[in-house]
Amino acid sequence: IMNFIQNGKKRYGLMPADSHKDLFPLDANDVLVMLLAFFGSALGAAGGIGGGGILVPLLTSIGGFSIHKAIPLTQICVFGASIMNFIQNIFKRHPEADRPLIDFDTGLILEITTLLGTVIGVDLNRVSPVWAITVSLVGVLGYTTRRTLDKAAELRDKEERAAAAAAAATSAAEEEGDEEE
Repeated sequence: IMNFIQNGKKRYGLMPADSHKDLFPLDANDVLVMLLAFFGSALGAAGGIGGGGILVPLLTSIGGFSIHKAIPLTQICVFGASIMNFIQNIFKRHPEADRPLIDFDTGLILEITTLLGTVIGVDLNRVSPVWAITVSLVGVLGYTTRRTLDKAAELRDKEERAAAAAAAATSAAEEEGDEEE
């Protein structure tokens, strides 16, 4: 509903196409977006996806931000969540190996390409039309959603097989105990 109202204001010239209201005073929609962004970021961090795929649609549909403004805001949110995850995990050790939980060597290798992709993405965001960015986001989110669902189904099957094996082992142990008596 809020997106419909925002688009109506833009369409009829009541609000410039690339503007957004000031942060203060906060209204009910701002509080709703903040709460949903908080829970979306928590869900993204718990799932290991960072939250960008949750926050961009949230900021554009409910927050009334243009896609050109929602993407940098999402990057700031993901960056803040990354800092908090780093602070929480910096001194933790890997549960199965004698090493830190964070693999700093892999992080250093990935950071070069991440920064390069960010620079290119910022430039493309400035010159690309909204439809191209939207199509790209839908494609990437569709692909990652499919991969995530496939991985979830694979893990569920693995857990069900492990539970069935444990139940069979327990049942066999009980039968053995009954035969000895």
